[in-house]
Amino acid sequence: MNIFGEIIKASVNAPSGDNSQPWQFKVRENKIYVYNLAERDIPFYNYEQKGSYIAHGCIIENIKIVATSYGYETNVSLFPDEHDRNLVAVLDLIKKDIEIDELNDFVSLRCTNRKPYEDKMLTGKQKEELLSAVKEIGFGELKLIEDEKEKRVIVRVSGINEKIVLTVKKLHNIFFHHTVWSKREELEKKTGLYVKTLEMNPVVTAIFKAFSHWPVMKFFSYLGFHKIVANENAKVYVKSAVIGAILIDDNSIQSFVKAGRLFERIWLKATKMGLSLHPVTGALFFMQRIMGGETEGFTVKQVEEVKMAYSTICKFYNAKDKIIPLLFRVGYGGEPSDRSSKMEPKIIFE
Repeated sequence: MNIFGEIIKASVNAPSGDNSQPWQFKVRENKIYVYNLAERDIPFYNYEQKGSYIAHGCIIENIKIVATSYGYETNVSLFPDEHDRNLVAVLDLIKKDIEIDELNDFVSLRCTNRKPYEDKMLTGKQKEELLSAVKEIGFGELKLIEDEKEKRVIVRVSGINEKIVLTVKKLHNIFFHHTVWSKREELEKKTGLYVKTLEMNPVVTAIFKAFSHWPVMKFFSYLGFHKIVANENAKVYVKSAVIGAILIDDNSIQSFVKAGRLFERIWLKATKMGLSLHPVTGALFFMQRIMGGETEGFTVKQVEEVKMAYSTICKFYNAKDKIIPLLFRVGYGGEPSDRSSKMEPKIIFE
C-alpha cells in the first residue's frame, strides 16, 4: 500500500447510513478517485443517493484533513464526469509545505453517541467553535437552537421517523434486516446498525429484538407503541445542549456532498471539545422522497405528517427557501457503550 492508500485507510472513520460505508477508491499517480457504491445504503432513506453523497462528503473531508499530516494539500473536484454520478470526486493531492489540520487527531475518535446527554448548555466559545466550520469549508449555514421550548417542538415533530418505521412493514423489515445483534456479528460484518450503539438496557434490547418480527410489531402498533417510542426518544433528545441544522441553497447532489463535508468538520470539532453528537435525519430523508414525488410506501396521512414536520423544522431554523439536509443533537454524553467497526477500504491502484 502506497502513501495514498495509507491516507485513505486513516480516513475511513466517516459516518454513513447504518454504517453502510458506500465507497471505493482508485489511486492513479497523485489522484484519488472516489466512487459511490449505490447498492450499499438503504434505498428508501437514500433517495437519489443523497444520503450516500452526504457520507461521501464526510469521508472526503477526512481525507483532506488526514492528507495534511502527510504533507499534502487536496483539491476537490466534484462529479467530474456528468455521465457518471457514481464518480463522486477526484481528489488531487499536491505535495506542499502545509500545516497539519488541528482536527487530524480526532478523525479516528469520532463516533455517534446515542446516550442521554447531560442537561447542560454549551459555552459561547464552544458554539463559536462549531459555527467556525462554515467559514472553514466556505459553504452552507449552521444554526444552533438551545431554547428548551423550541427544542421540544423540533424533537417531537422529528419523531415521525420512528412512527413510520415501526408501522410500515417494508420499512420495518429493511430496518431490522440491517440490525446487528452481537459483537461477534459486528466484527465479522463491520457494517449495519449495531444494537449496542443504540444505548438500550438488556430488557429494552430484548423487547426490541421481539419487535424485529413484523407480526409482533404490527400487534403492538395497534396499541400505539410506536408513539411511545417516539415520545421516549424525544424526552432524551430534548436534553441535548443544542439541536443543530445545516442549511444549503439548493437540492443538487453537489450541495449534498458539500453539506457532508461541513457536517464532518462540525462533528470533529465537537469531538475535539469532548462533546457528543447524534444525527437525527429520518424525517429529512423522508421529505427528500416526497419532494421528489416518490410517495409509494407512505399513506396519505403520513405524507402530510412528514410535510408538516419538515415545515415546522424549517420554520424554527428560519430556512425560508433553503434546504435542510441534516439535523443533529450535540451535548455532553460521555463515552458511548460501543462503536461501530469499519471495513477495510477497497482501493484499486492503477
